[in-house]
Amino acid sequence: MVLTLRIYPDPVLRKKSEPVTKVSKRIKEYVDSMFSLLDQSRGIGLAAQQTGALKSIIVLNVPLENNKRFRTALINPSIIKKSKEKQEFEEGCLSFPGVYVKIFRPDTIISEALDITGKKNRFKSSGLVARAIQHEIDHLNGILLIDHIANKEERERIEKIFVKDYKF
Repeated sequence: MVLTLRIYPDPVLRKKSEPVTKVSKRIKEYVDSMFSLLDQSRGIGLAAQQTGALKSIIVLNVPLENNKRFRTALINPSIIKKSKEKQEFEEGCLSFPGVYVKIFRPDTIISEALDITGKKNRFKSSGLVARAIQHEIDHLNGILLIDHIANKEERERIEKIFVKDYKF
């Protein structure tokens, strides 16, 4: 199955995801297709909304130290706990090509999700992995990168660029 990346202002990006009730063969195939699109796009995270599906699925391929990567699929992910300490970092988004926004996010989180076998896992992450999880969970809730821009004029400027080029 070949997936297409959805670019803002595609309306699906503002919709909330539905929980996955069973990690079926079809869901596993969808996850594989999501990884293919993520790899083609050279991103570090992708939510199902960005492919047009309202499923609570994210895939991650986050670079770590020593040329290692945190590569996983999280199904029905949620954040159980966030650190009080926040870090500012410039984030990009595959659905907003060329746009980067400085965002404060908790540096450490505890998450819970099903893995590709359907097993529920709880784990602690920090740094770029925690940031990527939070960014992609935002997508699952219809929250976009531009929603984190405090300056209204800057947000509107970015929105106009994408709306102008969007083919309805």
